[in-house]
Amino acid sequence: DFWLGSLAGLSFEKKNIWIEPVVKMSERRSKADINQKEKKSRLETQLTRVNDDMERLETRKTRLEKEL
Repeated sequence: DFWLGSLAGLSFEKKNIWIEPVVKMSERRSKADINQKEKKSRLETQLTRVNDDMERLETRKTRLEKEL
C-alpha cells in the first residue's frame, strides 16, 4: 500500500514538474503577445501622426511655392 502511494506521489510530482513550466511559458507568451499588441498600437498611432504632419507640410509647401 505504501509502495503504491509512493509511486502515485512520484508520478504526480513528475507531472507537476512538467505542467508548471508549460503554464509559466504560456503566461510569458500571453504577456509577450500583449506587449507586442501594445507596441503595434503605439507604432500605428505614431505613424498616423507622422502621416498627418506630412499632409500638413505638403499643404504648406504647396502654398509657399505658389507665393514665390
